[in-house]
Amino acid sequence: GWMYYGGDAKRDIEDNINTLRQRSRDAYMGVPTATAALKTLRTNTVAAGLTPTPQLDGEYLRMDVDRIAELQAGIVREWNLWAKSPMCDADGLDNFYQLQQLAYLSAQMNGDAFALLQTENEPGMPYSLRVRLIEADRVCSPNLTDVLTPTTIEGYSVYRIVQGVETDERGKVVAYWICSRHPLAAEMQNGATTWTRVQARGDKTGRRNVLHIMQRERAGQVRGVPVLAPVLESLLRAVQLHLDRRACGAFRVGAVLFSNQHGPLGATDTAAQLLNEWKEH
Repeated sequence: GWMYYGGDAKRDIEDNINTLRQRSRDAYMGVPTATAALKTLRTNTVAAGLTPTPQLDGEYLRMDVDRIAELQAGIVREWNLWAKSPMCDADGLDNFYQLQQLAYLSAQMNGDAFALLQTENEPGMPYSLRVRLIEADRVCSPNLTDVLTPTTIEGYSVYRIVQGVETDERGKVVAYWICSRHPLAAEMQNGATTWTRVQARGDKTGRRNVLHIMQRERAGQVRGVPVLAPVLESLLRAVQLHLDRRACGAFRVGAVLFSNQHGPLGATDTAAQLLNEWKEH
């Protein structure tokens, strides 16, 4: 019969997310089918990326057509000044369109991704907004232990923290806890590791400090599921079947090619036929 069990979103998803995340990344790095699937999703979804298309209401603003066209062109020009420069990236590597592709791919591979909206003044860039992408693993509970009862951590009154996502008594996300190092990095064993609490929104303006990129599947869920999670077992079986067939074919060919009764390497029709079958599979 169908052997089943279940629980809430935390038990079914968050408690297993580290394993799912590592398996998904391993499949992406080692299984061509998984790599192609994620990259195709990224290309088809993000494509050229989000771009502004200003459509000002000239009638409401009491401006003529020429003035509206001039303003719209100016908006796009100023946007490109920031978005097409790697200075929009807090790491100084990618422009805004490359960041979109990286964020989407990371979210599909790991289940979710995070972007911090920081400000930094630098020569040569009139706009201070910087986008810093954070890999999913780094958003984790302090000391890698979820907090399920109200307590105080580093001076903050905390109601609940699950996988680095802090919620209040109503279940609303109020902050994210970010580790100073990647939890799976070798450096985690050396030196002090700290966690920084970042409020989801600023107190004064309500502006988002953190963008959490994920697709929720259940109420109460605070972390995303890798898109490959439902098919990881099928991928593993397919890869294992392929390897078994290759190994079996290699054995059969080797048995024939190096058998005394069939003569030297590749000298018989049987050996040639088996070699062709092996290549096809």
